[in-house]
Amino acid sequence: PIGIALVDVKSSSRGRFVQVNRAMCKITGYTEEDLLKLSSQAISHPEDIEAEQDLMEALVKGETPSFSLEKRSMRPDGDAIWTSVNASLVRDANGNPLYVVMQVQDVSDRKRFEGQLQYLADHDPLTGLYNRRRFEAELSRQVAFNARYGPTGAVLVVDLDHFKYVNDTLGHAVGDELIGRIGQLLRDRLRETDVVARLGGDEFAIMLPAADEDQVGRGRRGGARFGGHVNSLLRASRDGKALVGRFTRRSHGGVNSGVGRLPGRPERRRRDRRGGDPVGDL
Repeated sequence: PIGIALVDVKSSSRGRFVQVNRAMCKITGYTEEDLLKLSSQAISHPEDIEAEQDLMEALVKGETPSFSLEKRSMRPDGDAIWTSVNASLVRDANGNPLYVVMQVQDVSDRKRFEGQLQYLADHDPLTGLYNRRRFEAELSRQVAFNARYGPTGAVLVVDLDHFKYVNDTLGHAVGDELIGRIGQLLRDRLRETDVVARLGGDEFAIMLPAADEDQVGRGRRGGARFGGHVNSLLRASRDGKALVGRFTRRSHGGVNSGVGRLPGRPERRRRDRRGGDPVGDL
């Protein structure tokens, strides 16, 4: 259904509903009587009110003949639904604004589907961690930040040596179980500001945006401890006890890890105006 409402444009009551149809009541969850006491902004999510007010102002001033936006509308029970709003200004014979015709549709299902697609595009389906694509995007943003504000952060890459041996010996179901539990292990031991991803296969990457030199050193030592955690997971997994000894001997602990600082500002060399030594140009 398409909700239709006539909206007041007078400065003292701008945005107030003047007339609404049944579909508008069904979409918003309000009765007609209640809606006529409210404005469009009054049932908008607080974060969306300013954008709608700006568009309404531009519409009344004649800066645009119509506007469209997607916003969250708040229902009486406190739930927020996504709505698509199309608004056009109606003028009288002299060109004076009379009212706004607003068409509203519930697009919550589409937004939910779009969110699911975006999640699948950014996340590894086995672990729920970021995938390589999203990790590279986050890494590029951090490198751009460092180029402007200076070096900070580090990246840790971890992979399981001879993980194929797990799949070949115990089957892919056990291998998938192990990968999933390693993903949970990483998620549980990192801060919310850290970025962890499964790059593919048995390879994981962790970005620590605020890591300093001391934390980088701890990260190197943490790689060895992480190998011990992986072996513990193997012991706890189905049929893992018979495998862990052989897996550990073949892979020298089962885990390879490497850590490095992220680059900072690139220095552009220039000469001091007085002819001195080259200095860094910020």
